[in-house]
Amino acid sequence: MTVAFNAQLLVFSKDYRTTGIGLYIMNLLEGLHRAEFPMTIFSSDPNVEKVYSAFSHYVSSKRVRDPYIRILWEQTVLPILLQKSKTEVFHSPMHVLPMTLSKKISSVLTIHDLANFRYPQFYKGAKQKYLTTMTHLSAKKADRIIAVSESTKKDLVSILGIKESKIDVVYNGLNLNIEVGHIDEEKIRRKLELPEEYILFVGTMEPRKNIDGILSALLLLWKEKKESYNVVIAGPKGWLYSDTEKKIKEYQEIGQIMQTGYLSDEELVVVYKYAKLFVYPSFYEGFGFPILEAMALGVPVICSETSSMPEVGGDAVEYVDPKSSAQIAEKISVIYKDSKMRAVMKKEGLKQSKLFSWIKSAEQTINVYNKL
Repeated sequence: MTVAFNAQLLVFSKDYRTTGIGLYIMNLLEGLHRAEFPMTIFSSDPNVEKVYSAFSHYVSSKRVRDPYIRILWEQTVLPILLQKSKTEVFHSPMHVLPMTLSKKISSVLTIHDLANFRYPQFYKGAKQKYLTTMTHLSAKKADRIIAVSESTKKDLVSILGIKESKIDVVYNGLNLNIEVGHIDEEKIRRKLELPEEYILFVGTMEPRKNIDGILSALLLLWKEKKESYNVVIAGPKGWLYSDTEKKIKEYQEIGQIMQTGYLSDEELVVVYKYAKLFVYPSFYEGFGFPILEAMALGVPVICSETSSMPEVGGDAVEYVDPKSSAQIAEKISVIYKDSKMRAVMKKEGLKQSKLFSWIKSAEQTINVYNKL
């Protein structure tokens, strides 16, 4: 069986930040590489060939990194290359298949979430319309679909009308980028000027992540109990974040908020490890990498009771209704002050995080290929 994998979103250059689906590709390829599974990788970065030397490679022009050129390349050039290389199974890890893919080539499509279907008000513009349309068409066209959670599988069935029988749930693993080895933690703490104690959020500043819910809860705690907390927001600014900026300024009158922007892997590990509490009241997640990372690094977690998050957190985290500022506030206040409760949550979180591994994900992905 000859398998080809589209890794165009994976770039290893220092000036390129690998996030989201890029991280999924990087970690899954590492798992498949360790499993010594033979396949051909299509990418635009020669470093991908060096990192995954056991695979066969086709490296396209760097111009393909431009989103619009990549879309055109995937829909026109890629299907021709797949046919010429006599590919039998093609895996697209990012929602979209080439519409002209030969019927002789079986297809596997990974779908991470249907956030743009669930919350269309948060996803606007031509690029998002393309993704919404192509996700639907590609899901119908695919021979097998990998969903990264049972929640995503349910959405595929209920929203897109996909048959359950062609969907396989393959959970993500713990991101390998947090395995950074020995680092000078104190040096990084001083560089970032981290407060002694703080509540942490990790993710892109966008409406779906509900940072406003955290800030509203903290403002409520100040109003009702005169409790003030330091907050660290680790992640880039996304779209539609102007309302969040207003809330940040409002809270800065009573407490400290640090916005770190992008962090290196080493910096992110330190920011996690020294947090007293991780709060993640996202409205919707296809999986929820930050929840898993926080648990693996020993941070007690509060997250939403919605979508995939209970699948990741299990019994190790405390859950809240993301729409209830009062509920978020109460959980923060109680857990932050209860050292015994935090110790139990840390222990259970470490245990829960060990259930997820990219080796297991890779093995289950290979099983999907073998169904075709």
